[in-house]
Amino acid sequence: MSEKSFTARASAGEEHVEIDGQDELRYKITTPDSAGDAELTPERLYAAAVASCLQQTLKITAATGDFDLTDATATAQVTLEHDLREGYRLSVTAGFDLPNLDDEVRDGLIARTLEACPLTNPPSVVLEEQPQPA
Repeated sequence: MSEKSFTARASAGEEHVEIDGQDELRYKITTPDSAGDAELTPERLYAAAVASCLQQTLKITAATGDFDLTDATATAQVTLEHDLREGYRLSVTAGFDLPNLDDEVRDGLIARTLEACPLTNPPSVVLEEQPQPA
């Protein structure tokens, strides 16, 4: 059993996603091929989730030592590719800007962060049990 557990629930309709059933966390979403510069797509939401998870994991990982994370940032680029024969593929490229760390310390901290971040080692999706019709 874990010491702490945090759960978020999101539901998506045809043109929106809502987080934790809160109207103020309801966002219009669209498909990548019709998205404008300021519109959300699942890929953009996933990139935001991965980048923020990396940043938080970096801070937690760095807490075990004396690291200067001033102006540190984590980035994630998510690419969705479609191939008629193979279907859809999702890839993620992560980056870090750690301007106050030397290369050796930086590389070690990044490796530990990538290993510890739950979104860089995502779990499999488990299907919720659906009620059976009477």
